Amino acid sequence: MISFVKKLLLFAFLASSLPLSGQTFGEADLERLIMNHPMMKNYDAKTGHFKNTPHELREVSDLKAENASLTAEVERIKAEEQNNSLDVISNEIEDEEAIWSGISSLSKKKQELENKIQKNTELIESGGDPGYTKLYPIVDNMCNDIFIPLYNKDRVILNKLPRYLSKKPELEGKDMHSFWFEPNEDVLCSYLQYASFIALIFPSADKTILFQKPSGDNK
Repeated sequence: MISFVKKLLLFAFLASSLPLSGQTFGEADLERLIMNHPMMKNYDAKTGHFKNTPHELREVSDLKAENASLTAEVERIKAEEQNNSLDVISNEIEDEEAIWSGISSLSKKKQELENKIQKNTELIESGGDPGYTKLYPIVDNMCNDIFIPLYNKDRVILNKLPRYLSKKPELEGKDMHSFWFEPNEDVLCSYLQYASFIALIFPSADKTILFQKPSGDNK
Protein backbone atom coordinates (compact mmCIF):
# COMPACT_ATOMS: atom_id res chain seq x y z
CA MET A 1 0.00 0.00 0.00
CA ILE A 2 2.74 2.47 0.96
CA SER A 3 4.69 1.62 -2.19
CA PHE A 4 1.59 2.26 -4.28
CA VAL A 5 0.99 5.62 -2.62
CA LYS A 6 4.59 6.65 -3.22
CA LYS A 7 4.41 5.76 -6.92
CA LEU A 8 1.03 7.45 -7.26
CA LEU A 9 2.19 10.69 -5.69
CA LEU A 10 5.38 10.68 -7.77
CA PHE A 11 3.39 10.23 -10.97
CA ALA A 12 0.92 12.95 -9.97
CA PHE A 13 3.78 15.30 -9.16
CA LEU A 14 5.49 14.74 -12.50
CA ALA A 15 2.28 14.88 -14.51
CA SER A 16 1.06 18.08 -12.92
CA SER A 17 4.49 19.70 -13.26
CA LEU A 18 4.71 19.26 -17.05
CA PRO A 19 2.69 22.39 -17.91
CA LEU A 20 4.87 24.38 -15.53
CA SER A 21 8.06 23.92 -17.50
CA GLY A 22 8.63 27.66 -17.48
CA GLN A 23 9.03 27.69 -13.69
CA THR A 24 11.46 25.88 -11.42
CA PHE A 25 10.27 24.40 -8.16
CA GLY A 26 12.24 23.04 -5.23
CA GLU A 27 11.35 21.45 -1.93
CA ALA A 28 12.70 21.99 1.57
CA ASP A 29 12.03 20.35 4.91
CA LEU A 30 11.97 23.44 7.11
CA GLU A 31 11.15 21.44 10.23
CA ARG A 32 14.34 19.39 9.79
CA LEU A 33 16.42 22.48 8.94
CA ILE A 34 15.23 24.26 12.07
CA MET A 35 15.75 21.26 14.36
CA ASN A 36 19.27 20.71 12.96
CA HIS A 37 20.34 24.33 13.39
CA PRO A 38 23.25 24.59 15.88
CA MET A 39 21.33 27.11 18.01
CA MET A 40 18.70 24.45 18.81
CA LYS A 41 21.27 22.75 21.05
CA ASN A 42 20.77 25.69 23.40
CA TYR A 43 16.98 25.55 23.33
CA ASP A 44 15.37 24.64 26.66
CA ALA A 45 11.95 23.14 25.93
CA LYS A 46 10.93 23.44 29.59
CA THR A 47 11.33 27.21 29.75
CA GLY A 48 11.06 28.13 26.05
CA HIS A 49 14.35 30.04 26.30
CA PHE A 50 17.80 29.63 24.76
CA LYS A 51 20.60 28.83 27.17
CA ASN A 52 23.98 30.53 26.88
CA THR A 53 22.38 33.49 25.07
CA PRO A 54 20.90 36.87 26.12
CA HIS A 55 17.50 35.10 26.01
CA GLU A 56 18.43 32.67 28.78
CA LEU A 57 16.06 32.49 31.78
CA ARG A 58 18.07 33.32 34.91
CA GLU A 59 17.54 32.73 38.61
CA VAL A 60 17.16 36.01 40.51
CA SER A 61 19.34 34.68 43.35
CA ASP A 62 22.16 33.91 40.90
CA LEU A 63 21.89 37.37 39.38
CA LYS A 64 22.10 39.05 42.79
CA ALA A 65 25.14 36.97 43.73
CA GLU A 66 26.81 37.81 40.41
CA ASN A 67 26.10 41.52 40.91
CA ALA A 68 27.64 41.42 44.36
CA SER A 69 30.82 39.89 42.90
CA LEU A 70 30.88 42.38 40.03
CA THR A 71 30.37 45.32 42.38
CA ALA A 72 33.31 44.17 44.51
CA GLU A 73 35.47 44.02 41.37
CA VAL A 74 34.39 47.55 40.38
CA GLU A 75 35.38 48.84 43.82
CA ARG A 76 38.77 47.14 43.52
CA ILE A 77 39.36 48.82 40.15
CA LYS A 78 38.37 52.22 41.58
CA ALA A 79 40.88 51.76 44.37
CA GLU A 80 43.59 50.79 41.87
CA GLU A 81 42.76 53.85 39.73
CA GLN A 82 43.10 56.07 42.78
CA ASN A 83 46.48 54.55 43.67
CA ASN A 84 47.70 55.05 40.11
CA SER A 85 46.64 58.69 40.24
CA LEU A 86 48.59 59.23 43.46
CA ASP A 87 51.65 57.57 41.92
CA VAL A 88 51.46 59.89 38.91
CA ILE A 89 51.32 62.94 41.22
CA SER A 90 53.93 61.80 43.75
CA ASN A 91 56.49 60.01 41.58
CA GLU A 92 58.42 60.83 38.47
CA ILE A 93 56.95 59.05 35.45
CA GLU A 94 59.49 56.91 33.60
CA ASP A 95 57.11 55.31 31.08
CA GLU A 96 54.20 57.68 30.51
CA GLU A 97 52.73 55.58 27.69
CA ALA A 98 52.47 52.50 29.92
CA ILE A 99 50.81 54.54 32.68
CA TRP A 100 48.11 55.95 30.39
CA SER A 101 47.59 52.55 28.74
CA GLY A 102 46.99 51.00 32.16
CA ILE A 103 44.56 53.77 33.14
CA SER A 104 42.64 53.30 29.89
CA SER A 105 42.50 49.53 30.36
CA LEU A 106 41.17 49.84 33.90
CA SER A 107 38.55 52.38 32.81
CA LYS A 108 37.36 50.10 30.00
CA LYS A 109 37.14 47.11 32.31
CA LYS A 110 35.20 49.10 34.90
CA GLN A 111 32.71 50.26 32.25
CA GLU A 112 32.14 46.68 31.07
CA LEU A 113 31.46 45.53 34.61
CA GLU A 114 29.07 48.39 35.29
CA ASN A 115 27.17 47.61 32.08
CA LYS A 116 26.90 43.98 33.14
CA ILE A 117 25.60 45.03 36.56
CA GLN A 118 22.98 47.24 34.89
CA LYS A 119 21.80 44.38 32.64
CA ASN A 120 21.61 42.02 35.61
CA THR A 121 19.63 44.63 37.57
CA GLU A 122 17.10 44.87 34.74
CA LEU A 123 16.81 41.07 34.70
CA ILE A 124 16.29 41.01 38.46
CA GLU A 125 13.47 43.52 38.11
CA SER A 126 11.81 41.28 35.48
CA GLY A 127 12.14 38.14 37.58
CA GLY A 128 15.03 36.77 35.50
CA ASP A 129 13.05 36.75 32.23
CA PRO A 130 14.82 38.74 29.48
CA GLY A 131 11.62 39.07 27.40
CA TYR A 132 10.99 38.64 23.69
CA THR A 133 13.27 41.48 22.63
CA LYS A 134 16.24 39.21 23.32
CA LEU A 135 14.64 36.40 21.31
CA TYR A 136 14.12 38.33 18.07
CA PRO A 137 17.85 38.59 17.11
CA ILE A 138 18.25 34.84 17.68
CA VAL A 139 15.28 34.06 15.43
CA ASP A 140 16.52 36.52 12.79
CA ASN A 141 19.95 34.88 12.69
CA MET A 142 18.44 31.40 12.48
CA CYS A 143 16.16 32.46 9.63
CA ASN A 144 19.09 33.99 7.75
CA ASP A 145 21.11 30.80 8.16
CA ILE A 146 18.21 28.67 6.91
CA PHE A 147 16.56 30.78 4.21
CA ILE A 148 19.46 32.57 2.51
CA PRO A 149 21.02 29.32 1.15
CA LEU A 150 17.58 28.35 -0.22
CA TYR A 151 16.93 31.66 -1.97
CA ASN A 152 16.90 31.73 -5.72
CA LYS A 153 14.98 34.42 -7.59
CA ASP A 154 14.20 31.94 -10.39
CA ARG A 155 12.98 29.19 -8.09
CA VAL A 156 9.91 28.60 -5.93
CA ILE A 157 10.70 26.65 -2.74
CA LEU A 158 7.85 24.59 -1.29
CA ASN A 159 7.90 23.18 2.21
CA LYS A 160 7.26 19.55 3.04
CA LEU A 161 4.22 18.74 5.11
CA PRO A 162 4.92 19.08 8.84
CA ARG A 163 4.56 16.10 11.14
CA TYR A 164 2.94 16.39 14.53
CA LEU A 165 0.64 14.37 16.75
CA SER A 166 -3.02 14.54 15.80
CA LYS A 167 -6.24 12.59 15.79
CA LYS A 168 -7.15 10.27 12.94
CA PRO A 169 -8.72 12.37 10.16
CA GLU A 170 -12.02 11.75 8.39
CA LEU A 171 -10.78 10.85 4.92
CA GLU A 172 -13.95 9.90 3.13
CA GLY A 173 -14.26 12.00 -0.02
CA LYS A 174 -11.05 13.88 0.87
CA ASP A 175 -8.40 11.40 -0.21
CA MET A 176 -6.02 11.30 -3.14
CA HIS A 177 -8.12 8.54 -4.72
CA SER A 178 -11.06 10.94 -5.03
CA PHE A 179 -8.90 13.67 -6.54
CA TRP A 180 -7.38 11.21 -9.03
CA PHE A 181 -10.77 10.32 -10.48
CA GLU A 182 -12.32 13.78 -10.04
CA PRO A 183 -9.51 16.33 -10.59
CA ASN A 184 -11.26 19.54 -9.64
CA GLU A 185 -10.35 22.31 -7.25
CA ASP A 186 -12.96 21.50 -4.59
CA VAL A 187 -11.73 17.93 -4.15
CA LEU A 188 -8.10 19.12 -4.08
CA CYS A 189 -8.79 21.79 -1.43
CA SER A 190 -10.66 19.21 0.63
CA TYR A 191 -7.70 16.86 0.35
CA LEU A 192 -5.16 19.53 1.27
CA GLN A 193 -7.05 20.35 4.48
CA TYR A 194 -6.10 16.88 5.70
CA ALA A 195 -2.77 16.53 3.90
CA SER A 196 -0.70 17.05 7.04
CA PHE A 197 -2.67 14.35 8.85
CA ILE A 198 -2.31 11.95 5.93
CA ALA A 199 1.45 12.47 6.00
CA LEU A 200 1.44 11.16 9.56
CA ILE A 201 -0.21 7.93 8.44
CA PHE A 202 2.12 7.57 5.45
CA PRO A 203 5.45 9.18 6.45
CA SER A 204 6.80 8.77 2.92
CA ALA A 205 3.85 10.66 1.43
CA ASP A 206 5.05 14.15 2.34
CA LYS A 207 6.08 15.17 -1.16
CA THR A 208 4.68 18.42 -2.50
CA ILE A 209 2.01 18.10 -5.20
CA LEU A 210 1.61 20.77 -7.88
CA PHE A 211 -1.80 21.23 -9.48
CA GLN A 212 -2.57 23.59 -12.34
CA LYS A 213 -6.09 24.95 -12.66
CA PRO A 214 -7.57 25.13 -16.19
CA SER A 215 -7.26 28.90 -16.01
CA GLY A 216 -3.51 28.57 -15.73
CA ASP A 217 -3.22 29.60 -12.07
CA ASN A 218 -0.95 27.28 -10.12
CA LYS A 219 -1.90 25.83 -6.73
